Amino acid sequence: VVAGPGLLHTEDEAKAVRQVWGKAARVLSGPSATVPAVIEALESADLAHFATHGSFRSDSPLLSGLELADGNLTGYDLSRLARVPSTVVLSCCETGMADTAGTGTFGLCGLLLASGAATVVASVAPVADSDAARLTVPFHRALRAGNAPGEALVAARAEPGASSASSLGFCCFGAA
Repeated sequence: VVAGPGLLHTEDEAKAVRQVWGKAARVLSGPSATVPAVIEALESADLAHFATHGSFRSDSPLLSGLELADGNLTGYDLSRLARVPSTVVLSCCETGMADTAGTGTFGLCGLLLASGAATVVASVAPVADSDAARLTVPFHRALRAGNAPGEALVAARAEPGASSASSLGFCCFGAA
């Protein structure tokens, strides 16, 4: 679980996700949420959750990124991973967006799927920090209960207070 800087609810979201998964979950937040630390953690994780600022760069999709304590974790950084988690939750704005120029689909979500992630949950639109947390924590509870990621997203949206106009941008990509 990675909590990036500059958002009001990321620390609470990270703590809540950790509570769902218990001691098995590792949290990187504050100054420990650096690009090298996150890269190292990703290569041994089966599930990753990012509560960070996210950005999509249509002019250079591989420069799309997730804001960490020491800068952006970009698509280029992710492309160098030896192994990616099977499920990645990008609780961030616009991280599900892609540029389909040429023969491939580029962006963080597409890159993670092409690199071996089975499922990526990400938003294709801006999302309010508080709305992201209200949706992704019930998502993790449903996932922990044994639901497939797509089913978990549907179950999370059914929770009272979990769905909002901005959280409707979250989509499940890959094997649902």
